[in-house]
Amino acid sequence: MDWGGISFNSDTRGIFSFKDTYSRLGLSYHFSLDKKQTSVLTLGIQIANINRSIKKPEEGQFTAQQIANGVSTDPDIDRMFRSAQEGKISVSARDWVGGLAYTRTTKTMVVKTGVAVSGILPARLGFNGLFELPFRLIGHAAVVNQINKTMSIEPAAIFQKAGYGSEFMFNTKIGYKYNKEKNDKVKAGLGFRTGTFSAIFLIGGEIKGINFGLSYDLPLSGYASAPGTQNGFEFGASYIGFLKKTPKPKPIVICPRL
Repeated sequence: MDWGGISFNSDTRGIFSFKDTYSRLGLSYHFSLDKKQTSVLTLGIQIANINRSIKKPEEGQFTAQQIANGVSTDPDIDRMFRSAQEGKISVSARDWVGGLAYTRTTKTMVVKTGVAVSGILPARLGFNGLFELPFRLIGHAAVVNQINKTMSIEPAAIFQKAGYGSEFMFNTKIGYKYNKEKNDKVKAGLGFRTGTFSAIFLIGGEIKGINFGLSYDLPLSGYASAPGTQNGFEFGASYIGFLKKTPKPKPIVICPRL
């Protein structure tokens, strides 16, 4: 069984609106490991187009010299601002992503695990042509445990390593199925992420085949006292559609013997 899909995401941060935009096209193939299709192995590949940009500085904002003199001590802002002054405010690149996943389904539980890699081929995204996307390794695991007809517990964890940096995130959500016939449900939960040592607040749901979620990230370490806004919001939604064609067999005409 094979599938195709597209995805988009965008992230904007900082006083100069440093923005990454991704558009992806992916293909996957599912191998059933048993006749009832309760154990499925999935192989996937994606091609990603990436655009990185920053907003051109306006009057009244920090100058590059002010940043160098300590108005801002963030070296990334310094480099981005200097690039913007030179007019180099947008750059694009292409990346390849590959992954392997396993899904196990029982009457009361769904278990999903997987691993993916990106940055397989060199992709330069520096405004001055110096920065390359690092090789990234991502592993994840998630469980949906249906404890009764309406309630579920859904723990999940993800680990990722990119270049010299790494982080681990885990969360647990409680799901409530308010429409048993259509399997519509709402979810809420809490999580934690290393790196910035952040608490994560989660809400979401599954309604009419659309899976969506909203998270709020609140740093608890020294990052929380840094100047500017250090927390963040994330919103995502996905939909799995089916394209099928009903066969129209030719009618069979039976002629009786004369």
